[in-house]
Amino acid sequence: MNEIQNSNLHRLSNSYRRYLKYIPVIILVIVPPFVTEAYIVHVLFLCAFFAFLSEAFNLVSYTGQLSLGHAAFLGLGAYASTYLFLFHGIPPLAGIFAGGFLAAAAGFIISYPCFRFGLRGPFFALTTIAFAEVLSYVFVNLDAVGGAYGLLITFSKYGPSAKDLLFESKLAYYYIMLAMMLGLIYSIERLEKSRFGFYVNAIREDEDAAWSLGINVTRIQVTSATLSAFLTGLGGTFYAFYFLYIEPLGLFAIDRSVEIAAPAIIGGQATVLGPILGAFILTPIAEFLRAYFGGGLIGIHLIVYGAVIIVGAMLLPEGLIVGLERLLKRFSKGS
Repeated sequence: MNEIQNSNLHRLSNSYRRYLKYIPVIILVIVPPFVTEAYIVHVLFLCAFFAFLSEAFNLVSYTGQLSLGHAAFLGLGAYASTYLFLFHGIPPLAGIFAGGFLAAAAGFIISYPCFRFGLRGPFFALTTIAFAEVLSYVFVNLDAVGGAYGLLITFSKYGPSAKDLLFESKLAYYYIMLAMMLGLIYSIERLEKSRFGFYVNAIREDEDAAWSLGINVTRIQVTSATLSAFLTGLGGTFYAFYFLYIEPLGLFAIDRSVEIAAPAIIGGQATVLGPILGAFILTPIAEFLRAYFGGGLIGIHLIVYGAVIIVGAMLLPEGLIVGLERLLKRFSKGS
């Protein structure tokens, strides 16, 4: 009798765990319209935005690699769609794909020679940093896109328009970004269960063993990096049309790449929900520090990021999400 009761309790516990992940989604969908403070909605948008970018960055992590230059792909996406909109009248709903494909092309150009000739690990990370720095220098000296002054999208000139991604309410941007974030989570979950997902997991565990199994490691790693760059380029368009201003020194900077990578590193690399958890923890902290200490302590949020990464690597090297899952399993066993 006790065995039957324990079996039923275990089944009920698994059922609850299965549906538990939908509770945060329901909260993120229902609560924001009741938030009257515009700044809080702004922070919620940034949480969803960096969660999306970090999830895209995480595709590189799935193959056991690290990119610290994702600001390059963000900047290319932002500049491509903004330039097409301001100088050629192409709406950002079309320009977003131009930005994505430009970023993907850059991702391929960087990743293929690196992985083809064995420049993996720290060498690939350094290459991505160098690429972002080179792009920053190029765009600073490129007068066609405003040089160091950047490009300004004048809201009063174009007015609110859904096709131009110009909204009066920050909620609209938030819900679009939230939908993109949830769509990416679903896609990666599906990808994990596919043959491609099997390949990337095998490569992450042991590249040599993956080669011996007949897996083309270079092709899989290049594909992951290119797809990651494409998605980050899509995010660049939303960055530009949310802030209505882009400039190269801030957009291509190393600290922007850190803001993209940190949520995944802290939340848990090569996990689906790790980057999401990391973004929704780190972003509010960073915005709080900017709001209260930014005037006198510029860059303090990056110091906090660094401290959190060091402490996290010591206490939870696999990421917060793995630690949380272990805690939930221990709790369910205890109950």
